[in-house]
Amino acid sequence: MRMNSLCIVTSVLMLAACGSGGGGGGTDTVTPGNDAVGGDTSSGGDASAGCGVTADNYFDRVGDALGAYFGRCTTAALAFSERPLTFKAMLNNVVEGLKAQYKPLLTSGRVTIDETAACASIEKLNQDSCATIDLSSLSLGLTGTAAAGDPCYVDEECPTGFFCKASACPGSCAAAAKAGDGCDASQKCSPGLTCGDNSLCQTKEAMTYAKAGDSCEAATAICIMSWCDGTTCRAYPGPGGECGEGAAPNCSGSYCDGSACRNYKEKNEDCERIGECADGLTCQDYKCTSMGKAGDSCAPSDEGKPSFDCESGICSENKVCTDSQPAPSCHP
Repeated sequence: MRMNSLCIVTSVLMLAACGSGGGGGGTDTVTPGNDAVGGDTSSGGDASAGCGVTADNYFDRVGDALGAYFGRCTTAALAFSERPLTFKAMLNNVVEGLKAQYKPLLTSGRVTIDETAACASIEKLNQDSCATIDLSSLSLGLTGTAAAGDPCYVDEECPTGFFCKASACPGSCAAAAKAGDGCDASQKCSPGLTCGDNSLCQTKEAMTYAKAGDSCEAATAICIMSWCDGTTCRAYPGPGGECGEGAAPNCSGSYCDGSACRNYKEKNEDCERIGECADGLTCQDYKCTSMGKAGDSCAPSDEGKPSFDCESGICSENKVCTDSQPAPSCHP
């Protein structure tokens, strides 16, 4: 199943935050669903005058806005604020992935940028209340001209209420399911709906956003810059604090060794994983070393995740750091 741009961003960034091992953003991260449907233009703010978005700066502007959103509206916010170089690698991985997927489609005219919609969404991501933002139905201002049943490569090519169903390469624009309709990996729900455990499209539960000291008993609660102990959002402990099973999942300004928060390790110190090393360092051959530049050796990460061996966040199949992502397997 093909995802739209924000679904790709969401899955990559949240997986990256969970896997970074930095302070904050542990396994309690909430990831919005991938139910967005091409053609939806949900947006926020008054951007009718435009904001200077062009084909040349579109991907960077979107990346900056997503960085602002993830830095304030997710349980990974602490990791993002305390590890800016690691976060930069995450975002660059995402931006280059979007370029690989969408730039050829923009160049060929299969999709175009609606500046008003793009500016409104960028403004919303940059400054709106977290509770008003639903990534799975927020448009990034990309629109297409494909009609129902036409060939497509991404959801954005399809009209409102349709998505790009990947039964072949290319896929075809198919109708999204409505509330109560069946859904699965190949059948998306309409915007505002999610595919429930019963494989039927249903209304999403609204997320609530809490800070340290607030209640987090509701299943929909997200603790910002804090973690949920089951009932209350708690501040992450610093060096020397308790962490691990039955305690905070991560630490502030330090890493969790499984039971206590420890100071980050500096360059050339022994390590077992990247999360032990200071920001801007990776763990290679059990030593904290500088993140690599283009051409340096690296270990490819799992599909969809950034490689923190590289400043760019991208490690090629040839195991060298690179500045660009390869084109998707199904591509015009």
